[in-house]
Formats: sequence, structure tokens, C-alpha cells
Amino acid sequence: MEGTVEDLFELRALVACHDVLLSIACRAARVAALRDDLYVLPLPKMLDAGVLGVQGVPVPPETGFRWMTPAIYEVIGHASFVGPVGYLEIHCTVTSARQAAAVWVNGSAAYGPDYLLPSRAHPVREPTPVGEALSRLGLLTDGLSEELAVSGLDRCRSTDDWFAMADQVVRQRT
Repeated sequence: MEGTVEDLFELRALVACHDVLLSIACRAARVAALRDDLYVLPLPKMLDAGVLGVQGVPVPPETGFRWMTPAIYEVIGHASFVGPVGYLEIHCTVTSARQAAAVWVNGSAAYGPDYLLPSRAHPVREPTPVGEALSRLGLLTDGLSEELAVSGLDRCRSTDDWFAMADQVVRQRT
């Protein structure tokens, strides 16, 4: 899932308020501030490779998620007892765009998973799955602007870039 030259944008991340993301017990994870008191925790492959104890097996395809693993799913479930947590997957190339998003509250999906596939037309001026998830997490939009720009998620073009620029390391609470 790492970015390639033909990728215009790719992201796999958790989005939530600061305290929720700090509750995640993964020392290698990093968070970066977005807008409206939201933060992003990018999920590069290196976090899958042992840090979260993930074997790299994705959840079933009917969820709409390509890169979510059972361990990420478990982390989201636990963190959502602290506050709402969004999981986002975005992959855009020159020829196609794909999104999948969901929000969990108290261990259960409160929104989604919803997805936008390259073959599925998306009505103009309706929120995308990622936009709806961000809105449910508290992002305030004018309904006309692109949600990635409003949230600040457009500052980086890949999960790895977000991870590199994220300046706050998540530490276990004691």
C-alpha cells in the first residue's frame, strides 16, 4: 500500500481527538494535529510489521477495507471506549479513486463501513465516505469545500509522508 509514482494520494489512518489516540498502546505510533481538535495517526506498513502484532491478514473484503487488519480492528474497538475513532483508507491514482471509512463508538461501528469504489458514481455535493466520517468525528465544514482540505489531511500525499511529519509520539499511559 505504500505510495507509488502513479499515486496522487494514499492514506491509511486513524482520526480522533488527541486523548483517544494517546490511549492506543503502540509506542511507534505518531500523531499529527488536524483542524477542529482532530488528530491523525497514520498507519504505515511498518506498524503492521510487528509493532501491533499484526500478521498482515486483512479483514474480509465485504467490509470495504483493503488494508485493515484484525489487530487494527481490535485497537480501534478498544480506543473507541475513550471516544469516537475513525478509520480511513484513501487511494487515488490518475485513473481512479477509492475510499473506505468508518467510525466506532463504544466498541461498535456507529457509521460505516462505507466505501466509494472507482466504479461507483458519487453524487456531487454529497459527502464522501471519508467526509462523512470526519463530520461525525466533529469536523465542521461549509458543505461546499473538499473535506480533505478542510480537515488538513491534504497537507501530505501519503501515509508514509504523514508518518514522517507527525511530531507527537504516542506513549503508553501509566
